[in-house]
Amino acid sequence: MISKDSTLKEIFEQKGQKAQKILEPIIGDQCVFCPFAQQEKIQEALSKHGLTEKEVESIIAKFNA
Repeated sequence: MISKDSTLKEIFEQKGQKAQKILEPIIGDQCVFCPFAQQEKIQEALSKHGLTEKEVESIIAKFNA
């Protein structure tokens, strides 16, 4: 189960290609593959890229669908 406290690393480990397909267009491939970003929580990463809390919740729902 993915939550707003899941790290990018956890999401990629659990969701693999699905994670890359969903996140790369939003945060770019530099962030997706950055070692520092891998420890960042999904809420933080998406907020830094201008997404609202509602948009973050929508993306998390896609992972858990």
